[in-house]
Amino acid sequence: MFARGKAAITASGEVAEAAITPDMDVIWIRARMSVAVQQAVQSEATSVSTSRVNGRTGTPDVEIDVGVYQIALLRQNILSWQGPSFVGVPCTADAIGDLDPQEPLVERVLQEISDRNTRRSPNAGS
Repeated sequence: MFARGKAAITASGEVAEAAITPDMDVIWIRARMSVAVQQAVQSEATSVSTSRVNGRTGTPDVEIDVGVYQIALLRQNILSWQGPSFVGVPCTADAIGDLDPQEPLVERVLQEISDRNTRRSPNAGS
Protein backbone atom coordinates (compact mmCIF):
# COMPACT_ATOMS: atom_id res chain seq x y z
CA MET A 1 0.00 0.00 0.00
CA PHE A 2 2.86 2.39 0.83
CA ALA A 3 6.04 2.96 -1.17
CA ARG A 4 8.89 2.57 1.28
CA GLY A 5 12.32 1.07 1.45
CA LYS A 6 15.51 1.30 -0.50
CA ALA A 7 17.69 -0.93 -2.65
CA ALA A 8 21.44 -1.08 -3.17
CA ILE A 9 22.33 -1.19 -6.87
CA THR A 10 25.68 -2.08 -8.44
CA ALA A 11 26.53 -2.29 -12.13
CA SER A 12 25.49 -5.94 -12.03
CA GLY A 13 22.18 -5.35 -10.24
CA GLU A 14 20.70 -5.28 -6.76
CA VAL A 15 22.96 -6.42 -3.95
CA ALA A 16 22.12 -7.27 -0.35
CA GLU A 17 23.39 -4.72 2.13
CA ALA A 18 25.39 -7.42 3.96
CA ALA A 19 27.23 -8.28 0.73
CA ILE A 20 28.51 -4.75 0.08
CA THR A 21 32.28 -4.41 0.33
CA PRO A 22 34.34 -1.17 0.52
CA ASP A 23 35.62 -1.63 -3.05
CA MET A 24 32.12 -1.71 -4.57
CA ASP A 25 30.43 1.30 -6.15
CA VAL A 26 26.83 1.29 -4.93
CA ILE A 27 23.95 3.66 -5.56
CA TRP A 28 21.02 3.45 -3.15
CA ILE A 29 17.62 4.05 -4.74
CA ARG A 30 14.01 4.06 -3.58
CA ALA A 31 12.40 0.63 -3.70
CA ARG A 32 9.42 2.27 -5.46
CA MET A 33 8.25 5.80 -6.06
CA SER A 34 5.42 7.16 -3.95
CA VAL A 35 2.66 9.29 -5.44
CA ALA A 36 4.49 12.41 -4.23
CA VAL A 37 7.78 11.35 -5.87
CA GLN A 38 6.01 10.48 -9.15
CA GLN A 39 4.43 13.94 -9.18
CA ALA A 40 7.78 15.61 -8.46
CA VAL A 41 9.38 13.77 -11.41
CA GLN A 42 6.54 14.79 -13.72
CA SER A 43 6.68 18.40 -12.51
CA GLU A 44 10.42 18.63 -13.20
CA ALA A 45 10.06 17.24 -16.72
CA THR A 46 6.83 18.94 -17.82
CA SER A 47 6.29 22.39 -19.19
CA VAL A 48 2.95 23.98 -19.97
CA SER A 49 2.42 26.87 -22.33
CA THR A 50 -0.67 28.46 -23.74
CA SER A 51 -1.04 30.05 -27.12
CA ARG A 52 -3.12 33.07 -27.89
CA VAL A 53 -5.57 32.91 -30.78
CA ASN A 54 -7.45 36.03 -31.81
CA GLY A 55 -6.55 37.66 -28.50
CA ARG A 56 -7.87 34.73 -26.47
CA THR A 57 -5.93 32.19 -24.52
CA GLY A 58 -5.92 28.89 -26.36
CA THR A 59 -5.65 25.32 -25.19
CA PRO A 60 -2.64 24.63 -22.96
CA ASP A 61 0.21 22.74 -24.62
CA VAL A 62 1.89 20.22 -22.32
CA GLU A 63 5.36 19.01 -23.22
CA ILE A 64 7.49 16.38 -21.53
CA ASP A 65 11.24 16.66 -22.05
CA VAL A 66 12.54 13.06 -22.12
CA GLY A 67 16.09 14.10 -21.22
CA VAL A 68 14.91 16.15 -18.26
CA TYR A 69 12.62 13.25 -17.29
CA GLN A 70 15.63 10.91 -16.91
CA ILE A 71 17.49 13.47 -14.81
CA ALA A 72 14.37 13.95 -12.68
CA LEU A 73 14.05 10.18 -12.22
CA LEU A 74 17.63 10.00 -10.99
CA ARG A 75 17.36 13.08 -8.75
CA GLN A 76 14.13 11.92 -7.15
CA ASN A 77 15.14 8.26 -6.71
CA ILE A 78 18.83 8.25 -5.79
CA LEU A 79 19.06 8.41 -2.02
CA SER A 80 22.82 8.03 -1.50
CA TRP A 81 25.94 6.42 -2.90
CA GLN A 82 29.15 4.88 -1.70
CA GLY A 83 32.31 3.34 -3.07
CA PRO A 84 35.65 4.37 -4.53
CA SER A 85 34.18 6.37 -7.43
CA PHE A 86 32.12 8.50 -5.03
CA VAL A 87 34.79 9.42 -2.46
CA GLY A 88 34.57 13.14 -1.75
CA VAL A 89 31.46 13.58 -3.91
CA PRO A 90 28.35 14.39 -1.88
CA CYS A 91 25.09 12.95 -3.18
CA THR A 92 23.42 16.21 -4.22
CA ALA A 93 21.03 17.09 -7.04
CA ASP A 94 23.89 18.79 -8.91
CA ALA A 95 26.22 15.80 -8.50
CA ILE A 96 23.45 13.44 -9.65
CA GLY A 97 23.03 15.62 -12.74
CA ASP A 98 26.76 15.22 -13.44
CA LEU A 99 26.62 11.40 -13.58
CA ASP A 100 27.81 9.84 -16.85
CA PRO A 101 24.75 8.31 -18.58
CA GLN A 102 26.98 5.78 -20.38
CA GLU A 103 28.48 4.48 -17.15
CA PRO A 104 27.18 0.91 -16.60
CA LEU A 105 26.18 1.65 -13.00
CA VAL A 106 24.13 4.71 -14.05
CA GLU A 107 22.51 2.74 -16.88
CA ARG A 108 21.63 -0.03 -14.42
CA VAL A 109 20.20 2.43 -11.90
CA LEU A 110 17.93 3.97 -14.56
CA GLN A 111 16.81 0.48 -15.61
CA GLU A 112 16.12 -0.54 -12.00
CA ILE A 113 14.09 2.62 -11.37
CA SER A 114 12.08 1.97 -14.53
CA ASP A 115 11.54 -1.73 -13.75
CA ARG A 116 10.49 -1.05 -10.17
CA ASN A 117 7.98 1.61 -11.18
CA THR A 118 6.38 0.12 -14.29
CA ARG A 119 2.68 -0.34 -13.73
CA ARG A 120 1.72 -3.96 -13.61
CA SER A 121 -1.38 -5.12 -15.43
CA PRO A 122 -4.02 -6.63 -13.13
CA ASN A 123 -4.18 -9.54 -15.62
CA ALA A 124 -0.40 -10.08 -15.69
CA GLY A 125 -0.68 -13.30 -13.72
CA SER A 126 -3.34 -14.84 -15.94
